[in-house]
Amino acid sequence: HRYRKFAVIALYFNTWLAAFLTGVVVLAAGVASFAGILPTVRDLEHGHLEAISARLLSAPVWILSFLFVRQVLGCFGLLGPTVFLDKVCIPQTDPSAMKECVKRLAAFISHSSTVVIIYTDVYLKRLWTVYELAAAFTMHTPDRIVVIPTIMPIVMVFGMISIYIGDVMLIVMSHLAWYSYI
Repeated sequence: HRYRKFAVIALYFNTWLAAFLTGVVVLAAGVASFAGILPTVRDLEHGHLEAISARLLSAPVWILSFLFVRQVLGCFGLLGPTVFLDKVCIPQTDPSAMKECVKRLAAFISHSSTVVIIYTDVYLKRLWTVYELAAAFTMHTPDRIVVIPTIMPIVMVFGMISIYIGDVMLIVMSHLAWYSYI
């Protein structure tokens, strides 16, 4: 569950930055390809040059950015948003300390600009997470509450990988098919 929760946090905080960085890298690779720095291939069906490096870099850059961009930026002193993670900030092994922290949970929620709920199959089975959800809906408008199931980033990443593999296979097969006719 720990990795799934990390992936949800990455999904919420890194997706747009990963998309931006991927766009910059793909644009730079395209420019470098047409400047003769990186290789190009001829589209066999239409006859125009194609910046193959840009296509091949897109998914790996997005996935690496999605997973690690905040850590890399943190190495340069560029910190991301402040986050209160209830599971980390509320003691899980000391019942009396946990009770005191749960009492103050509403204060954290009221001062939050957005409440991101990492939804798992046990989320609604714990009293303090139900309390957290009720407090969030009491103090915030629905547009400031984001519920993300832990399966969502897995679907996104595997979807991206599947499309990438399909694209690479299409490139290879189209060139193999073309050369088999020659």
